[in-house]
Amino acid sequence: VLFDKTSTRTRFSFDAGITELGGNAIVVDSGSSQMGKGETFQDTGAVLSRFVTSIVWRTSAQSNLEQMAETATVPIVNSLSDDFHPCQILADLQTIQENKGELKGLNAIYFGDGANNMANSYMIGFATAGMDVSIIAPEGFQPRQEFVDRARKRGNITITDDVDEVAGADVV
Repeated sequence: VLFDKTSTRTRFSFDAGITELGGNAIVVDSGSSQMGKGETFQDTGAVLSRFVTSIVWRTSAQSNLEQMAETATVPIVNSLSDDFHPCQILADLQTIQENKGELKGLNAIYFGDGANNMANSYMIGFATAGMDVSIIAPEGFQPRQEFVDRARKRGNITITDDVDEVAGADVV
């Protein structure tokens, strides 16, 4: 479990989850590893793959994960990047399912900065689960078109700066 960015919840949830599943988490601040001294992400992926069954990484650029994936022979879990926060979305989907039952057909609304990893992840993750997703964000803070396009391939997505355009939320 590699951390470029600090965390409390992510660190504890992965450490506890790995232990619960019978594994042993090796938690490393990547700045104190060879990665912090200039080793390429490709080299790190190849080397770590010889020692572990998976890599969990909380990093900045999505491209870091993609570069490591070029040579890693084990799964890489994105525990956060500047573009996505998929594990948070899985936890949110589980919470919604526990409280609402069926996910398909629910209407989710996200208010605020739509140009961040959470908005991107909500659009793609919730649409993949069959939910309709609306992002209400001011101009200049709306999601990048590439992420909207990816989400629209999976479901119904609305992007607006007008709260009156969206109604009937099941999840906010």
